[in-house]
Amino acid sequence: MEKKSIYKVPEGKLLKIYFSFNEKNNSFNSIQILGDFFCHPESGIEDIEKFLKGKKIDDTLVPGLEKFLKEKRIELYGFSPKDLLEAIQTAFEN
Repeated sequence: MEKKSIYKVPEGKLLKIYFSFNEKNNSFNSIQILGDFFCHPESGIEDIEKFLKGKKIDDTLVPGLEKFLKEKRIELYGFSPKDLLEAIQTAFEN
């Protein structure tokens, strides 16, 4: 199932999320994260997208992503892992 979300982070940046979702196991087949935010290093967004592929959309997503960001020393400016999850959840509501 293909989904799209355009989400304005409160007091933050705009996130555009495009993803393919496996309904059987509640996980990402693929995901693309775009928007007017910043990430250091710039390649960090691609690393996040690779990390999320195959991950389940559940309560472990945010803590897992936060741990991944810390281990890889990826810094996000303009959104947080919780904002990303909110953007993804918005796609299911539309």
